[in-house]
Amino acid sequence: MSGICGIYAPANPGLATLRNLQRMLDAIEHRGGYERQVHIRPESGIALGAALSSRFGMSEEPARHGWHADGRRVVAIDGAIEGPADFESGGPPIAGDLGAGTGVPERLRGSFALATWDAHSRELRLVRDSLGGRPLYYAPLPTAGAIAFSSEVKGLLALPWMRRRLDPAALAAFLCFGYVPAPLCIFDGISKVFPGEEVRFDRDTALSRRSFARVSYPEPQDCPIEEVALQVRDRVVAAVERQIEESSRLGVLFSGGVDSTIVLGILKLLGVP
Repeated sequence: MSGICGIYAPANPGLATLRNLQRMLDAIEHRGGYERQVHIRPESGIALGAALSSRFGMSEEPARHGWHADGRRVVAIDGAIEGPADFESGGPPIAGDLGAGTGVPERLRGSFALATWDAHSRELRLVRDSLGGRPLYYAPLPTAGAIAFSSEVKGLLALPWMRRRLDPAALAAFLCFGYVPAPLCIFDGISKVFPGEEVRFDRDTALSRRSFARVSYPEPQDCPIEEVALQVRDRVVAAVERQIEESSRLGVLFSGGVDSTIVLGILKLLGVP
């Protein structure tokens, strides 16, 4: 787990300061106190930051997994992108594509929330994976031509211009459903990025949304049930294996139910101590 945050204020660059960014990072430091990365360009009114974790004790540099900056584009990631592997190796193919918006989010696997900044187009993009495994919030400030975002609401509330006002619609949703669905947030003026959504802010901080989450259903197969069971088994094993290939220490939340028992059994099958 890591934390990402930032401010984009092209019409009011005085808001995108190191001091304000540090306030946000301090508020979400518990998400990743191992290392901080910041990118501030006053001429563009952009300030981006990340509080990076050590990724469960890995010896590699944590910035390789959550931060990329190549002079034109900056990519900050909370979570883990499982593939393709270009970003993990620090290359720019995937990081560059993420910033260029060439449809990469649809092809990524993992539990992540990310922000990309392109200095040429002066466009900020916020993305969550299709299942919404990591949170991501944003708060437009139309009167100042600014937008702020953070992995947690407390990162936004750390900014001096943010007010703590209850959103009546969000409260009604909570009382009805037992949770606050996206894009609502319990605080007025703050929104959630939908799972499987890309939110863009251009140089005028105009907002546009694009949903890339797609659910595909395979065609029915005319084969024995035993063959289908083997296919399911192979996919579940592969999914568990992807989650452990870069971790040096593991734990299982064991409830005693079928799902956790299967995960524990696969770990034993793979020889994980």
